Amino acid sequence: MNSILWTLSSLLVIGLGLPALRFSAVRDLDPLARLAIAFVSGTLFIGIVLYLEALAGIRWSYLSIGIPLLMVTVAFGRRLRAAAARVQPPWELFAVVFLCGYGAYTARITCADLLFFWGPKSQRFFLARGIDYSFLGAPEHFLMHADYPPLQPLVNAFSSLVTGSFSYEGAVLITTGYLMATALVFRGFSMKVIGIRKANLFSALLAAVLTVGFAGGRAAGGADPMLLMFEVLALAAATFSRERGWEWVVAIGLAGAAFTKVEGLTFVITLVLLLAIQRRQIRAVVITLVPAVVLIGSWIVVTRSHGLIDSYRRSEGALYPTNTLLVFRILGSTASYGAAHLPWIAALAPMALGRSARRALLPALAGLASIALAVFFYLHGPSPEFWIRSSAERVLLTALASFVVASAAASE
Repeated sequence: MNSILWTLSSLLVIGLGLPALRFSAVRDLDPLARLAIAFVSGTLFIGIVLYLEALAGIRWSYLSIGIPLLMVTVAFGRRLRAAAARVQPPWELFAVVFLCGYGAYTARITCADLLFFWGPKSQRFFLARGIDYSFLGAPEHFLMHADYPPLQPLVNAFSSLVTGSFSYEGAVLITTGYLMATALVFRGFSMKVIGIRKANLFSALLAAVLTVGFAGGRAAGGADPMLLMFEVLALAAATFSRERGWEWVVAIGLAGAAFTKVEGLTFVITLVLLLAIQRRQIRAVVITLVPAVVLIGSWIVVTRSHGLIDSYRRSEGALYPTNTLLVFRILGSTASYGAAHLPWIAALAPMALGRSARRALLPALAGLASIALAVFFYLHGPSPEFWIRSSAERVLLTALASFVVASAAASE
């Protein structure tokens, strides 16, 4: 029961995400999409609140998190009521997400890193009522990567503060919420371009592809479902939206991605470069980048000042180009997800039948760049097999999601 309450408590962040509903690019979206965007935005904003309080030396408490949450909710609550009206349920999507929830709740797709990485950080931050740098820097915690972006532990600490304890079961179950938000955001933005029928089908396809990926990569409880939620928000807004304020929605997605995982920063750089080439709106592109740079830049400065830099030095290691064929061979094998590469076929096949290659170009290139960057990083090791087999099924989920977005865009 506590795990369910812990998971449901994460919905409170919708209150902090309500200001995002004021953007023109969000205002006319489907009500479910607006609720999902409030959840995605609130997830980032509650992390920022806890982060800033930790930097200021404010001990987390019901008051420290409750006051800003209550103030924003009261100020923008009218938009929540409006967003909850006139819902058209996408039953195909709900059915797929239910399967993911079953796998998560029965611990069939649990991420091992939850037990050795994300869980201990989340629990320690909650108990310390702040970011515990001594815990992060302890020699015995070296494999936890002290400088890894802190958003997921911060968000988990929020749910723990609300319920009074940390829940490993809840941390696994919330994967279902992240998947639902990911698919609903994508559905909302794509619906305005390809219509509700196609949007329902493609959002169900995205959820199905990611569910297979979560199962194959054992992703539940790790940071990848949260990362994909932010990445798809940024990618869907960049691909389908032309209304004013699209750049701010993309900025929320990119800031969240960069503050969730190291891989998120490479996604940020990739998408910003593609947007600069495609849209040529310098001011708008700069807006998409600045929040991510400020957030992750400040985190790098803070961790460096505590002598905790680790993950952000990896690209400085030696490159082993002689391993290129080996990396491709192992990566190709691992990418099958135990299903004869069916997720890739499902993600890519509709693109081949589409008629709007121009709109599909941005997400398609983002997916290809994600694969290329994965190969580049896997080449930074003399014996990459274990590294690839233990992480590639999760790392490649960004490319899979990008290709589903591209297929939907091509169907316009």
